[in-house]
Amino acid sequence: MSENKQLFIIGSGRSGTTLVQRLFNTFPNVLVWGEHAGFLKEISDAYFNLTQNPSMFEYSYSQAAPEGTEDSMGFYKRPERWQAWNNWFHPDDVKQLFRDYIESFFNPKKIGESEIWGFKEIRYGKNDRVLEFIKELYPEAQFIFITRNGLNTLESQLTTFHQGESKFLMIKRILQLPTAIKIAYEWAIQNRYLMHLSKQDNSSFHLFQFETLVKNINVLDPILNNLGLELGEQQLKVMKMKEGRGSGLEQTSVDQRWKRLGFIPANIAELLLGTTNKQLGYQAPKRLLVSSFLGKIADKLLFKKL
Repeated sequence: MSENKQLFIIGSGRSGTTLVQRLFNTFPNVLVWGEHAGFLKEISDAYFNLTQNPSMFEYSYSQAAPEGTEDSMGFYKRPERWQAWNNWFHPDDVKQLFRDYIESFFNPKKIGESEIWGFKEIRYGKNDRVLEFIKELYPEAQFIFITRNGLNTLESQLTTFHQGESKFLMIKRILQLPTAIKIAYEWAIQNRYLMHLSKQDNSSFHLFQFETLVKNINVLDPILNNLGLELGEQQLKVMKMKEGRGSGLEQTSVDQRWKRLGFIPANIAELLLGTTNKQLGYQAPKRLLVSSFLGKIADKLLFKKL
C-alpha cells in the first residue's frame, strides 16, 4: 500500500475541476495531474474481471503455488500439472500490481514522488467503475466532486467544446440540439452517481457546488483537514486569477449563462437534467417550470435508481 495520500477531482466538463486542481497544486507537497482521455475505464474493467471472474478463483488462484514454495518456477512448469490457467498471482497481488500501474502514471519516480498525488478528470462516473476501482485500491483516498448548475454547464460546454459561438446564436443552438441532448443526459447520469457516492460515504467523497466554492473557499476545509493542509495566500491568489478561465467567476456567468441556450433547447435540457439539478440544490428557472414538472416523469423513465 502506498504511504502517500491520494486526491482525485471529478466533475463534468466546465464545472470547475481545473480551478480546484490549480488551487491544490499551489501546495508544495501536492501534485494533481490533469485529464488523460479517461483511459482508466478499460483498466478498471480489467481489474474487476481479474478480481471478480469466478473462473479465476476456480482454476487459477486456487491452483497457485502455496506460500513458501521453494521452487515456484518448477511448480508451474511441471509437465503433469494442468497448465491452461497457469498464473502465479493471487487477488492481493492483483491489487498491488494495479497500484503500481496507477502510480507509474500519477506518482512517477521519473518526475519525483509527491506526498499527496492524484488527478482530475471529467470522464468518470458515466456508466463506468473507475471511482469504485480507485477506492478499492486506495481505501483512504479523498475524492472531490465538483458540481455546477446543469443548465449553465450545458451552455458552457456547447460554447467551449462544440464551437458554440455564432452571430445567430439561437439558430446555432437549435442546430446543436442533438449534441445538447447528449450532454444533458450524460451530465445527469454522472452527477446522479457522484451524488450517490457522496451520500454513501461523505468522509471520502466530498461534493461541492462550484457556485458556493467561488463565493467561499472555506467550504474546502473538511477535505483540507483530512489531508493535513491549510489555506494560505497562494490558494487565495488562485481564486482571484483571471488567466485560464476568462469570466468564469463573474456572477452573471455563473448564474445566468443558461439563457443563451434559447427557449426550446433550455426546455428540453430541463426535461433531462432538471430533477438531478434540483436534487443537487439548484432551482429551476421560472420560465422552465413546466418542463421541470414533466422532467420528474422523464427522470423515472430514463434513469435507473441508484
